[in-house]
Amino acid sequence: NAEYMGGTEHSVMRSTLASRSLDLLAKRPVPRVGRRVDIFGVPFAYGQPVTGVDQGPAAIRQANIVSRMEKLGWIVNDSDVPIFERTPDQPSLAPELGSAKSCFAIGKTMETLSNLTQASVSNESTQFTLTIGGDHSVAAGSLAGVAAACPDIGVVWVDAHADLNTPHSSLTGNMHGMPLGLLCRGLAGAQDLPGFEWLSNNHMIDYSQIAYIGLRDVDPAEVQMIRNLGILTFTMHDVDRYGIGQVLSIINETFQNRPLHLSYDIDALDPSVAPATGTSVIGGLTYREGNYIAEALSLTGRLRSMDMVEVNPKLSDEKGVQSTVQAAADIILSAMGKNIV
Repeated sequence: NAEYMGGTEHSVMRSTLASRSLDLLAKRPVPRVGRRVDIFGVPFAYGQPVTGVDQGPAAIRQANIVSRMEKLGWIVNDSDVPIFERTPDQPSLAPELGSAKSCFAIGKTMETLSNLTQASVSNESTQFTLTIGGDHSVAAGSLAGVAAACPDIGVVWVDAHADLNTPHSSLTGNMHGMPLGLLCRGLAGAQDLPGFEWLSNNHMIDYSQIAYIGLRDVDPAEVQMIRNLGILTFTMHDVDRYGIGQVLSIINETFQNRPLHLSYDIDALDPSVAPATGTSVIGGLTYREGNYIAEALSLTGRLRSMDMVEVNPKLSDEKGVQSTVQAAADIILSAMGKNIV
């Protein structure tokens, strides 16, 4: 009753919560003026069949992310990655090896991106490396470079989909569903793909370096691989059951000594929050859950790099595009230290 809630026990509860809040605030990294971020825009759509996702970097920039980063104390180095154009005469994967559409142009573009992200993460004067897609095939380049610079990187993959397919297992041949499959050691033989000859063991990661959040649309072959390999996985069922805070606590404990890379597909969010994306699936993360992931990883002090992908301004009305772009921008800024208080 109201009298009880105003009594001694309620006062003790408020005091305890206040004390815990102060403890959390005390643990937050102190923002430092002069931190540098390298942004690599990748206006790229070859990894899937829907037009418009190549406009994602421009749309997110229009949400004033650069000026908002500068207000957080960041020095921003912002550029676009040159795209290797597709032509009909480019080499393709032999049919007996599976299907990987546009693999040559994708591989060549990802080679450039990999070199850029590796140099950025290796640069002691750069504190954060951000790749903005474009479709999720860009992670085959960004993560390859990050892994080469930080072999012990822990990868937090936030997505409605597992993106663990290989040319053999893919039902579509669309490479935005393959970046992890290409970069996991012993899985795909990615160096055999035309355009990906540059990949080496140094660009690869082990299954123990991956944690999934938000899965809810996973191909049968991927389900089997996840189970067989024992990849740390939190589907939306797990998010509902344990809460996003507990999910992040487990991931942080698992990756406690690793630098971190966050690969964030905007379709991880529910379509009510982010409708402007190509493979949306109902039942996703809320706006707050989506932001909490970035906030929690930022607070570890070990988040080194990030992808934000699959924003497609052509796939919704003006209100839907604005909601999607704003969510993507807010999540990026949360990963870079923006706090509510």
